[in-house]
Amino acid sequence: MKVRSGFVSNSSSSSFILGLRGDDAKVTISIEIDLSKYGELIETKEQLERYVLDEYGYLPETSMSETMSHVQEIYGEMLAHIESGKKVLCGEFNSAYSEEENLLRTRGLPESDSYVIIQGVRR
Repeated sequence: MKVRSGFVSNSSSSSFILGLRGDDAKVTISIEIDLSKYGELIETKEQLERYVLDEYGYLPETSMSETMSHVQEIYGEMLAHIESGKKVLCGEFNSAYSEEENLLRTRGLPESDSYVIIQGVRR
């Protein structure tokens, strides 16, 4: 029999043994994650246009294809946010890099007073 001390984990599972103090086995986990390290901060229309061109290959204002209407809608929301003096953070989470990213990718972004989700996985 293999005996290990401490927390044991690998890429597909994590094991634990708990000594319960009562009947409750619930846990509340609260962490603060700086989302700016996962994306690009956009503050101007010019930066937004460069981002959209890099990401989608065209600007919605120049291509009105019906199949790309979702890009036009997202672009419009981002532009309105910037024109109101606010910033936009565009990024992605990849489970191959960190547990934080995997958690955010699978669980989604929680609602917050700090931001509005324009596009992304919501809880």
